[in-house]
Amino acid sequence: MNKINILIALALLLVATAPQAAEVVGKVGYMSGSLVAKRADGTIKIMGAKADVLAGDVLGTAQGSYAQIQMNDGSKMTLRPNSNLKIVEYQFNRQEPQSDKAVFDLIKGGLRSITGLIGKRGDPDAYRMQTKVATVGIRGTDFSTRLCATPNCQDDAAASARSADKPQAMPTQVSGNAPPAAPAEAPPGLYVTVHSGQIIVAQPTGNTLNLGRGETGFANQAALIKLPAPPAFMNADTKQTNAIEAKAAKAEEKAGNKADDGKAGSKQDKEKSESKPDEEKKDSKSDKDKDGGKPEEEKKDGKSDKEKDGGKPDQEKDTGKQDEGKTDSKPDGGKVDSKPDEIKNGASPDEVNADSANPSVNKSGCVVR
Repeated sequence: MNKINILIALALLLVATAPQAAEVVGKVGYMSGSLVAKRADGTIKIMGAKADVLAGDVLGTAQGSYAQIQMNDGSKMTLRPNSNLKIVEYQFNRQEPQSDKAVFDLIKGGLRSITGLIGKRGDPDAYRMQTKVATVGIRGTDFSTRLCATPNCQDDAAASARSADKPQAMPTQVSGNAPPAAPAEAPPGLYVTVHSGQIIVAQPTGNTLNLGRGETGFANQAALIKLPAPPAFMNADTKQTNAIEAKAAKAEEKAGNKADDGKAGSKQDKEKSESKPDEEKKDSKSDKDKDGGKPEEEKKDGKSDKEKDGGKPDQEKDTGKQDEGKTDSKPDGGKVDSKPDEIKNGASPDEVNADSANPSVNKSGCVVR
């Protein structure tokens, strides 16, 4: 008995500690180039369009590659080349807004994020984009962010090992009524540009920066400031991601039209298949009418043939009668048949005998030769 209890306990322990399948939190949308995902269990998966994105995935784009990630709440993130993004935590239940939570970690590179339902309903702080130098919170936002490891955010893989949190020369911050021009060289750090809505950039020290539409902020270990204008590479990022968004929208529209065409085609096929039995019934009915008309014609033909065939004996009968009449018109036969006829016509027996005595003269007075 003790052994059985021990086995049951071990089985329950194994079930309780068994790794649960990671939840699907989104899908890969439009992509150009290469995208890989490192799963929570350490496996590497090459991703393609419509591939599942799981909680705990670390997504990585290659040089020159872009990938759009579509999350379950309707949010979209477009990863730029040489970027790594981790899905730290993601909870979305359409029926439970209070349980919403989305935490992402931008490890390297940059992205453009268009937020969905998380952060717009329930807790406004449910959405967070973390980096090593600052965290971005949103308020129904479309924003671009770039974590630069080199000045001017040059895509240099060798230089990306440099830490972005080391003190660097800071760009000029906004002061007074006339903001200065953007610096010629942008130091390493986190850059954020807001396209719509509002964001809050917060440092671990507790410093925060509010940014609205059209504004750009910068953060590193030494500073958290609002810039007078976006750096050139941020403007270039915006143009590139706009182009990717347009291609993605076009691809979605094309896929939608294809699906609608497929539905319309299947509907037409269904209507054809449904109307086919009726047509077959009509055809079979007309065939039946055609085939059914034939016996009637055959009957009519049979009847006419019968009448034709039957008419022949009648004619033969009539002919026979005529022949009999001819036979009766002979002197021998005339004696039998002519007597009643003459009597019926009012002739006396003596007259009949007189006519019979002179057979060469008929009743009309014509001589018969």
